Amino acid sequence: MATDGKFASIGEKCQVDLQYAANNKAHRTIEISEKRLIIRRGQSFNISVIFKDGFNPETERIEVAVVTGPDPKVKEGSKTVIPFTEELNERRWSAVISSVSKNELCMTISSSPRAIIGRYSISLQHDYKDISYLLGNFVLLFNPWCAGDEVYLSSDVQRKEYVLNETGTIYYGSSDYIGERDWNFGQFEEDILDICLNLLDNAPKYLRKPRHQHLKRRFSVQVARTVSAMVNSAYDKGILQGRWSSPYTDGVYPGKWNGSIAILRQWQKK
Repeated sequence: MATDGKFASIGEKCQVDLQYAANNKAHRTIEISEKRLIIRRGQSFNISVIFKDGFNPETERIEVAVVTGPDPKVKEGSKTVIPFTEELNERRWSAVISSVSKNELCMTISSSPRAIIGRYSISLQHDYKDISYLLGNFVLLFNPWCAGDEVYLSSDVQRKEYVLNETGTIYYGSSDYIGERDWNFGQFEEDILDICLNLLDNAPKYLRKPRHQHLKRRFSVQVARTVSAMVNSAYDKGILQGRWSSPYTDGVYPGKWNGSIAILRQWQKK
């Protein structure tokens, strides 16, 4: 997980609620997990912090910081410092204080619809001190429900079919003979999300230039190209090797697979 700077112990100063269930439900990721924060870019989420030692969020000047990837930098968009403003800005990272008392701070944060997808850490920091308090971690995904996201789908029917539907049909064969098979995509299995992120991290280009390649994860086309390349085991650490006829003694006969879950888990074990 990406982090930046020196972090004080959050447990000594405050108690954090990342509101996993409520946020994940709003972001349509609740089927993946209720035990960690998984959100979609271009959409707001809520966090509350209760301070234990008399810290007064009404008088202290504080801001939020989010970082992702290796060697995060503000100028490259892999680190973003977010001051609290009067209202959210749907076009970039922004944050507002939704409620505040002498020891509790409730905040609403909205990510940029063009943010880098993947693993993030989020921290609270003074805007005048070189110290941060790590609030926790989250995963940011593309958002087909957000009009500002390049993957936006205006049709609810298409979103249900291409994003939320766990099962479907795959087609195989040649132009002269096309067969079909039921398939379990398994996108809501919790470990599958992590496996897919690990797949991106193991791409040859990423291993050679991790910081440069990580920045490209804001673009869906770049992510799709990486996944397409990594499916082929002709690339280092890829998933599958194409074989169109027997023998299959050194692998698994293609007709035995009925979904992506077992394939991805087997790759992960390797």
